[in-house]
Amino acid sequence: MACLARISVPTMKYMCGAQSANVAIAVHAALQAAKGNRNDRPMNVTVCYQDGAAEEFAVKGSSTVNDLKRLIKESVHACIYDMHLYYLGRQLVDGTEKLSDCRMTDGSEIQLVVVSRARDTATARSKCRKARIFLKRPCGKTLPFDADLSASAQQVAREAAVHCGRRGAPCTLSFRGNALGRSCTLRDSGVEIGSVLHVSFD
Repeated sequence: MACLARISVPTMKYMCGAQSANVAIAVHAALQAAKGNRNDRPMNVTVCYQDGAAEEFAVKGSSTVNDLKRLIKESVHACIYDMHLYYLGRQLVDGTEKLSDCRMTDGSEIQLVVVSRARDTATARSKCRKARIFLKRPCGKTLPFDADLSASAQQVAREAAVHCGRRGAPCTLSFRGNALGRSCTLRDSGVEIGSVLHVSFD
């Protein structure tokens, strides 16, 4: 007590402050370590495909968006740069972003949209961007199909007939219960990436 009595008030305040700072640093380090452990903890996320199917993947919170895309690539056989992942209504555009930073947890559901790029050598639009949509046949089978959304429904119907193995057969496309007008483009009819068109043959 005699020794403490000889310590000035400012010195005591400094010592207490230093001790508090050390405690704060230790707490911060512990929290960071705990966060790191959570990030390395394995979790399962579900990827929902455009055809309605879903697949579960085992990842870690420290895995990046591109790491997840590489796992998905084995199932969809698409380039990772053509994959668009959506989680909680937001597109995950940064491939280096960690899944934990995207607020993903065990059991999270992610939507996948695949966009393919193709060259249209028959027209001046040599770098035409095609969109992955789906064709539902009368038998109930759904087929993936890459279509130019700026093309007319009549043109796409001809391509759809070929895709369904019915080359030359009269074909009608319907979307949301309405038959598409032959001269209207898919985009004008509200068709977008991931849309499902119903195919009927006359």
